[in-house]
This record gives sequence, structure tokens and C-alpha cells, in this order.
Amino acid sequence: MKRIFAIVLAAMLAVTLISCKVKNDTEGVDEKTENKTDVVEIYNDVDLAAVADSLYNGIAEDERPFVMSMTLTSEDFEFFTFIPYEEGLEAVANEPMMSSIAHSIVLVKAPTAEKAEEIAAAMKENCDPRKWMCVEADIVEGVTNGNIAMLLMTTTEGGMADTILNNFASLDAEKIATLKSDTFVGIEDDEIIEDEFADAEVETDAEDVVVELPGVDVDDAPAAGFEEENVPAVMPEVTPEATPEVEKTPEADKRVPSDVTIDTLYEIADKLYKGIDPENMPMMGTLQLDSESFEYSAFVPFKTTYLAVESMPMMGSTPHSVVIVKADSEAEAAQLAEDMKANANPRKWICVNARSVKSAHKGEFAILVMTSVEVMPTDKISEEKAETMSNEQSEERANLIINNFLAAVK
Repeated sequence: MKRIFAIVLAAMLAVTLISCKVKNDTEGVDEKTENKTDVVEIYNDVDLAAVADSLYNGIAEDERPFVMSMTLTSEDFEFFTFIPYEEGLEAVANEPMMSSIAHSIVLVKAPTAEKAEEIAAAMKENCDPRKWMCVEADIVEGVTNGNIAMLLMTTTEGGMADTILNNFASLDAEKIATLKSDTFVGIEDDEIIEDEFADAEVETDAEDVVVELPGVDVDDAPAAGFEEENVPAVMPEVTPEATPEVEKTPEADKRVPSDVTIDTLYEIADKLYKGIDPENMPMMGTLQLDSESFEYSAFVPFKTTYLAVESMPMMGSTPHSVVIVKADSEAEAAQLAEDMKANANPRKWICVNARSVKSAHKGEFAILVMTSVEVMPTDKISEEKAETMSNEQSEERANLIINNFLAAVK
């Protein structure tokens, strides 16, 4: 009897020990899970442009728009994020080059995860899914990953939203550390581009053709314009007959140095709008064109030896584009300028179109200018008069840009 009792007691003790072990193991798992949930990644060294590009992983190229990333400054921050800028915030906007596509990704890196959550909620609440005017986003999401907030505005038609959101949610410190981007993303606040021509007087050789515009000095164009309040342009009024045609630069022995880099094109692009009141121009950005984007912007086939940039508005619904290409020879640049103008599509923006399309060349550089100045009818300006003024001022702006190009190319 004692033997049987001892066996039963031993069995009961074993069951008790197993139960305690299971309970302890379970508590350990719960504790680990709870601790893991409480851990929030704080990303310090982040290439936000590269992060934005990575969000399209898993989406075929022919199923997504051609997009570009741009670093946001204190001046353009609110335009893309829909919230006021605060010191210490870093942000990029990733949007299509075509204004007819309702799609935008905005990433903001905040100091803390809590601040990121506030920013994501505010961006979603204040955003305008109709900012493209002709199209509208029907998906709007404000989400966070650690101290990075994302505003996503897109359409269900493309089917990209789920993939982008999943890619964003799956980011971690290890993935972010591997992401680096070569995308040109604009000019930071207070950044100054060194300009070797800044203090030099503009000189032109006999073979260089600079168009003399009526009442416009290329070096110091006055901010003169029409007196009506709603006229956006600052160029003087001229008749269609008075607008000169841009002549072609004759062949010359002068050649652009072989050490020309993409920075040279950025410097030229930075001089294009001299003499034009900034208030009458949209917010501009300059992007390097590569094998994928070149033909869309220049309307001619890409060559691996080309260097090219495009100066364009950050808001895609504005019909304006300036493409500068460094070719292999002066003869090729002359042909390139002619071909770009012949093949250009002034209606590529779909909802709006460029009123003026011009091209020119100097040395081994060619330029294509497509732009439009819109004069709105008022009590003092009839619709017919506004149309005429719009065409004239568009021609004036294009000619002035080409003059600045010819003066900048050495």
C-alpha cells in the first residue's frame, strides 16, 4: 500500500513540475513578444530618395509611372506635404513627370516616432487629392515606420497602393542601410552653386548669335510688363512681326572642352531664367536625363555619349520644359536641335499645352524650349486680346531663355 501511494505521489509531483515549466515558457514567449512590439526603429542616416525608389519593388516598369524624387526645402515643403515646415525635418517627394497621373509619395523623417505619427496624420488630414486638377487620387494613406512618415496619394486603377504600403512597412534598419540613390534631388536651402561665369562679362564671338529682343536686355532684363493685375508675364508687349526668329549658330572650330560634366549642364540650366521675374515662373527643378527618361523629354533617341538635363516645374500641370543636351560635335548638336524641335510634342501634358516651341545650339550644346505664358481675360482684356498676348509673351519667354543659354555656353 505504501508503495502504491509513493508511485501516485511521484506522478502528481511530475505533473506539477511540467505544468510550471509550460507556464514559465509561455510567460517568456509573451514577454519577448511584448518587448518586440514595444521596440520602435529610429533611423538616423537615411537616403529618403532611395527609400522612395525602393517602394516600387515588385511593380513592373510598364505598370507604374515614370517618377522622380526631389528633396524638399523649407520653401516647397508645405506644397507637397500640406503641413507647415518645422526645423529639423527632412523630406522628399516622389511624383510622376506627367501631370495627368494622380500619384504622389511623400516621405518625412522626424526626430522621433511620436512626431512621425503626428506628421502622417496631419498630412493625410490636410492633403488635397485633387491637386492635379485634371485627375484625382482615390487612395490616400498616412502611415509611419519608425520615425519616417509617409503620405501616399494614388489611384486604385494602377493597383500599386498595396505593394507600396507593404514595401514601406517591411523597411528596417538593415534594408535602409543598403539604399543609396543617384537621383538629382534639387538644391538645399542656402546652398550656393559655384559659378565660374558669375562675375564675368558676357562676351559673344562673331559666330555666336544672340537674339536682341525689343526692350529686353539679356544681361539685365527689366521687370516690365502689362499694367493689368491678372497678367502674369513680365516681358514687354510686341507684335508677332517684331518677334525675331532664333538663327542657327554657324559651324565653328571652337569646341567644348572634353572635361564637360553633368555639373556644367546644371550650371547652364541655373542661368536660363535670368531677366524673368521669379513670381511669374513656377517653382523649378533640374533633373538629369538617362537612357529611360531621355527620349520622353527630348523626343529623339538616346546615345550613351550624351549628357542631358531637363529644367521643369515641380508641379506637373504647368506646360514648361527646357532640355539641354551635350552632343559629340557641333554638327551633331545642330542636327539634334533641329530634330528635337521637329519631333517635340507641345501637348505632352495632356490637359495643357505649350504655346511656344523653340530650339537652338551653340558649340556641342543643343537646347529645346517648350513653354507657355497664360494671360487671363479681365474687364480690361478681352478673350481675343488675352489669347494674342499669351502667344506673344510665350514667344518672348522662349527667346529670352535661348538668349540666356547662348550667353552661358562658353
